[in-house]
Amino acid sequence: MVLPNNPRSKKRTLINALVYLVCILLMQSCQSKADAQIKIQGRAFQKEGLPFHLMGINYYPQKTPWSLFWQNFDPTQTQQDLQQIHKLNFNTVRIFVPYTLFGADQVKPEYANKLKQFLDLIEQNNLHCIVTLFDFYTDYKDTESAKKHLKTLTQGLESHPAILAWD
Repeated sequence: MVLPNNPRSKKRTLINALVYLVCILLMQSCQSKADAQIKIQGRAFQKEGLPFHLMGINYYPQKTPWSLFWQNFDPTQTQQDLQQIHKLNFNTVRIFVPYTLFGADQVKPEYANKLKQFLDLIEQNNLHCIVTLFDFYTDYKDTESAKKHLKTLTQGLESHPAILAWD
């Protein structure tokens, strides 16, 4: 890997590489399980041995976008939205997990539970989820807090059947 000359850019590049590596390791962990639904075969996805083409969207409820989504998480509204998403023939939803809102290195259990509940709804609606971590993360110097956040937030979710990828 070629690092930029700027020290701040170097740190940013290194933290991005670290997060990327952890995401790959999490994906490999999920892939190694015998019950993994989606697998990578060459350069393509497969689900139950058949080609799987991602048809996805970013998701926020209309009335509670961005961080308001998690602050005002409404399972009933989310269930209705996910049913509609499925009816529109999408199979994948991408969500964003705001770093600070979720508690930074002290992940708030109520937000981790909301994420788990959301993933359960995704699974119930036969959808898959790409979970984007570190949304609004800005402190690239503090890699230890980032590692702690990542480990705490993903603990117990690494093999959740709704998760297609960690972003």
